[in-house]
Amino acid sequence: MSWAMVKLGDVAPATPVKNVNLNKDELIWQLNLDQIESNTGKVIDKIKQPLSKAGSSTHFFNNEHVLYSKLRPYLNKVIIPDELGIATTELVPMKPDQKRLNKKYLAYYLRSKQFVDWISTQVSGAKMPRVVMSIFWQHEMPLPPIAEQERIVAILDKANGILHKRKKIKKLADDFLDATFLAMFGDPVVNDKKWSIKKLNDICDNVIDCPHSTPKWVDDGIICVRTSNLSKGGWVWSDSRFVNNETYLERTKRSVVEKGDIILSREGTVGVAAIVPENLKLCMGQRLVQLKLDKNQVTPEYLLAFLLYELDPVRISRVMSGSTSKHINVSELRQLDVMLPPMREQKLFSEIRKKIINIYNKPDIDSSLFEALSSQLTS
Repeated sequence: MSWAMVKLGDVAPATPVKNVNLNKDELIWQLNLDQIESNTGKVIDKIKQPLSKAGSSTHFFNNEHVLYSKLRPYLNKVIIPDELGIATTELVPMKPDQKRLNKKYLAYYLRSKQFVDWISTQVSGAKMPRVVMSIFWQHEMPLPPIAEQERIVAILDKANGILHKRKKIKKLADDFLDATFLAMFGDPVVNDKKWSIKKLNDICDNVIDCPHSTPKWVDDGIICVRTSNLSKGGWVWSDSRFVNNETYLERTKRSVVEKGDIILSREGTVGVAAIVPENLKLCMGQRLVQLKLDKNQVTPEYLLAFLLYELDPVRISRVMSGSTSKHINVSELRQLDVMLPPMREQKLFSEIRKKIINIYNKPDIDSSLFEALSSQLTS
């Protein structure tokens, strides 16, 4: 696709609403960054307050704008407002030229992985990085004809709708599995069914701390698992990093990642974990723990469910270390008490989990495919 390239500043300059006729007691939508969901632009909490409560570092916007967060651009906060409001000046009030640029097309472009990866390097400040706006406004984006933009938006809207339905299905599935676990085995904190208790180290062939060095990344190769690849019980491959075969062989001297291993995060989003699937070549990155199970004693599906419950942020403190940067202490993790029902009950739960996972793993589109589609159509 060969389309004209235009500068963002030429087709969607910062143009806040001027001369708003409101009295100080009139309620108005007041928008801050923490009310915007990353990557989707969804408003988490729409707050209306008297105009008198608005701070000084603000500006007015309306439904003709696309609001772009220049603070920590990797959080990818882009919103299309649906009414008049007042926002922090960290949100840039971009006003697309309606004759040339569809606002939804612009929002999809700004949220695309390709743009986010690039703009995240065009920042100043270490602790609170902000986009260098002089570079932002000079950035050139592809500009198809309006009719083509509308066609692209329609495709991405449909794909996005499917993706949101998937997320709802996954949330329902996770809730169902949590309820099933508690119904079958009871609360591990109480252990009212009096299952036997063993240390995690005694039901694993090995509990392996991750390598502590950052490997050299390559454009394509073998996936090196990072904390961002983990979710609650599943995997996120849209932000994968790769190493070459030489680095892979070096890192697997410490441990080989195999089907049925459990990988969990020990820093950052602590306590998320997933089971290594079959037919996938991986090596370990930083801030992770790898569990190699004794499968004569425990099934991966049961232990994963137990760990997701036990390492929930509410209950995780007893295996945590660090005063400023909290992380799981691997030595303490090895001594974690694990409630261990008989294998028959574990295997029954494993079959239930596999069936549920198979249901929501047969979607029309996933997040990585949506990102690829978005990047392809808007570039």
